Amino acid sequence: MDGDVGEAVTFGLLIGSVVGALCGLVPLIFGVVRSQIPLAIGGFFACVVCGAILGLILAIPIAALFAYLIVRASRKPPVAPGTPYGGQWSPPDAYGGTQPPPPPGTQPPPPTYGTDYGPPPPPPPGGPRT
Repeated sequence: MDGDVGEAVTFGLLIGSVVGALCGLVPLIFGVVRSQIPLAIGGFFACVVCGAILGLILAIPIAALFAYLIVRASRKPPVAPGTPYGGQWSPPDAYGGTQPPPPPGTQPPPPTYGTDYGPPPPPPPGGPRT
């Protein structure tokens, strides 16, 4: 009886892996077409593993998730090589916004370490309270 259960589990894992591989073809092909090779390969293998665990119940959502990630990653504008932080980040200013990056070839101002809080807030309406 134990051999029958072991064979059934092995057969279930094998069929689940094949089903997961079929679902994994979606992100694999989608990622190769959109030049997102690491996400494409990761999505394929994630679908194979998830297919072995829960079959179609888990392999289809994982394929959809990786297809979404591939679309999102392929929409980002290309970044010039050597641009720090991908050219998308600038340090926060005193009010939580961001400062424009310094012009190329210039040095940013030195940090003030907690003294650059901006102008003082305006007084409350009606004057100061006592």
